[in-house]
Amino acid sequence: MMNYHMHMKRAAPAKRYQNKRRRTTLILVTALTVAALVLQFLAGTENGKESDDGMPGPKAPSATTIARWHAGKAPTPSTSPTGGGGGGDSLAAGVLLGILKSSEPVKGKSMSADAFRARVETFRKYLEASDAVRRRWESHFRDQARDRGIVIAAGRAGAILNAYVVIHTLRHATGCRLPVVVAHYGEAEFRATTREYFAAAFDDISFVDLEQVEYPTHHVPLESGGSRRELGYKLKIFSIYAAPFKSLIFMDADSTALLDPETLFDTQSYATHGNIFWNDFWDEPVPLWQLLHLETADPWRVADTQPQPLEAETGQIVLDRARHWKVLEWLLFLNTHDALTYSYSMGDKDTFSVAFALAAGVGKDPGGSTTAATASAYNPSPWGPALPLSDLGPGGEERSDPHVRYRCLGMLQLHPENGEPFFHHRTADSKLTAHRQDSQYLAPITHITPPVTSNQASIMNWGAPGQSIHRATGRVAWGLNSASVRLMDVDQCPALSPRSGDEYGKWPIRLDMANEMCTGRNETVVAANPEPILVVAVPTDSYVWRASTVEIDAYRSLPFQESD
Repeated sequence: MMNYHMHMKRAAPAKRYQNKRRRTTLILVTALTVAALVLQFLAGTENGKESDDGMPGPKAPSATTIARWHAGKAPTPSTSPTGGGGGGDSLAAGVLLGILKSSEPVKGKSMSADAFRARVETFRKYLEASDAVRRRWESHFRDQARDRGIVIAAGRAGAILNAYVVIHTLRHATGCRLPVVVAHYGEAEFRATTREYFAAAFDDISFVDLEQVEYPTHHVPLESGGSRRELGYKLKIFSIYAAPFKSLIFMDADSTALLDPETLFDTQSYATHGNIFWNDFWDEPVPLWQLLHLETADPWRVADTQPQPLEAETGQIVLDRARHWKVLEWLLFLNTHDALTYSYSMGDKDTFSVAFALAAGVGKDPGGSTTAATASAYNPSPWGPALPLSDLGPGGEERSDPHVRYRCLGMLQLHPENGEPFFHHRTADSKLTAHRQDSQYLAPITHITPPVTSNQASIMNWGAPGQSIHRATGRVAWGLNSASVRLMDVDQCPALSPRSGDEYGKWPIRLDMANEMCTGRNETVVAANPEPILVVAVPTDSYVWRASTVEIDAYRSLPFQESD
């Protein structure tokens, strides 16, 4: 015991000296950081151009520079909301930016939940204090040459092939004439010869190499942490962040519009909220809300006695970027912290609703109350996805692997106001590939279902009784057995008949109401008894058949498919 006390007596002065030295070093580093930020601020004030509000801002781009951006030939840093980390900004914003940069996550090292929440609060204060970020966005939208457009992120053979099919169907099946921007990352992902092939096939198409776009330095770099797949999620977000349109429709490379998507801009739903999102099959709580201590503020969470809200499915998004630029800032923030956030969310899909909540100030006051109205700007579709099916015929269950009669071709997303099938998203095994495709997936949509519940989606995931959701290859095979469905033709239910005089032959009228109108099974009954699943035959003169046929024809016309 005496030896211990003697040791502590000798060690205490040394420990106090070490602590004092650490405090001195910390004070010195902080002082140098603040001094550097002040110098940066003064330099930005001296060199910046006066903006409309009398504050220093970025230099205005030339007409040639803007034209080159829209032609896909070069990035224009000054017309995109990227660039420096606060030149010409306030001292408070500069200090907050310094704190953000000094606490950035280190690649290969995990960040604690507490450290991440602290960064969230610092970033929130930075956005509130920074005039420079706001001015960059104002300049970006002021210099836009196009108000509306479509953005598709594609790289590597599979995504490029699917993107070609999506654009071909847009132009030749729906009549859509919106400009299309294809975003990729690096010259190797989208070679010049491929760009020339696309440009020869389609009008009003351009390309943006995201690797060459000046990156916003107040965000964590895209390449930090995560796998190549996770980089793909981040590239999707950055393509939306840096897009050359005020309002855009983002489409995954494998999400095909069955009708002209430009009409979505004219809906009341979009006019009210400035965005439209669609849902996934599943209704599990999203842990990202709990990570940010927002679980009690989740405006889409309902009482425990009712079903959970559906998770998001972001294969297609309609967004007014000018109205929601703060959401874009939060989206890039959340997705560049992917080493942590993707452990609490499946990729990017549910970061959108969280970004809307953070931009609206949800959770800003942990001790205060939060209502659903504070984040109501996030506008999910009222319906879940339906199933697009291909009938394999009477002997399909014997021939197919797994043993299914109706092969699932991904998911159908419905029009948010009239319930008509609108997007065909080829998910899981139904994606078109760069090698010879299984003929079971190269068929038009012959049958569809009403929006399915999570329990019905789970039935669809099982190829046969007792068979696992995953095959030996680990891939998901979707389909329905004859025993699990109730088949119905259009002449068996008036709700499924085409409207007379409809020049587009739109069908069916209200897919979201087909269960109740055709079988008498309302939402409560379907939730309690998921089987049988209503399956409706698609008329060959409908737009669903026509658009899905154009998809297959476009795929088969491509010259760069490889043989097995």
